Amino acid sequence: MTSRTVTVDVDVDVDVEDFDDEDLVDELRHRGYSVVKKDRREFSWLRQSYEEEELDDLLWKLRQSYIIDNDDRFRKSFEQILAQYGYYV
Repeated sequence: MTSRTVTVDVDVDVDVEDFDDEDLVDELRHRGYSVVKKDRREFSWLRQSYEEEELDDLLWKLRQSYIIDNDDRFRKSFEQILAQYGYYV
């Protein structure tokens, strides 16, 4: 007996209002988007989360210190910058 595989593509129109906000947010996060709630009903997945903004700021400060400071001063600056964000060396 032989078997046959059949693939069928179906287009379905879905109203976004039929879904719960949390389900949509979970789906976007599952796809790799960062979702930040701006107000009661508005979401944005194009804007960085608070943690991502904080990490970018931390990395920027470390980069500046690395470029500007000499070796001894960079170590001290490195420790101070990390301490500002709650990381202790």
